[in-house]
Amino acid sequence: MRERGISLNRAAGWAVLGIAVLVATGSGPIQASTQSEEPDAGHREFDFVIGRWNIEFRSYDPETGALTSVLDAVQEARYVNGGTLIVDEWTGYSRETGEQVTHGVTLRSYSPMAGRWEHTFLRSNQEEHASVFSGEWRDDAMHAAGSAELDDGRTLLYRLRFYDIEDDSFNWMEEWSIDGGANWRLVKTQVATRNDG
Repeated sequence: MRERGISLNRAAGWAVLGIAVLVATGSGPIQASTQSEEPDAGHREFDFVIGRWNIEFRSYDPETGALTSVLDAVQEARYVNGGTLIVDEWTGYSRETGEQVTHGVTLRSYSPMAGRWEHTFLRSNQEEHASVFSGEWRDDAMHAAGSAELDDGRTLLYRLRFYDIEDDSFNWMEEWSIDGGANWRLVKTQVATRNDG
């Protein structure tokens, strides 16, 4: 699914890992879920993110690759609706002052029909569109991708990856391409350490 009308600078401000909602892929009306049975194996692919995490988050300039900011953050993820939906809150703090500087929520939902995860991210109190992307588990990592239309008419492609996943840690990265995927730029990374205490 594509977003519309954003500048590359505004896109650079996204703190992805924000908010995700289930994306309807059919042509009919959205039906409320009454499913109460145990989720299938696909629903378990994001078990690793459940809990509370301390995050070191780094942003890079999409044009030059230079490091632009480092934030400390807290990420908290939990299951709702019998384990079929994940609510994932992410709060970033200034490393210098300790003040909160950003907050977002990601809703993650597994579609057994499509065999993939659907996500939507939104950062609070920001004039920007929700970020919608789809993903799947492969090669011991969670991969996701989406696209957005920039103000100048170009298409921004973005891809995300959760990797090096352990019980008490994981890494995450986001890359962008503005040339149809021929070249990719690293724009965000995070190192997560579990803090459930």
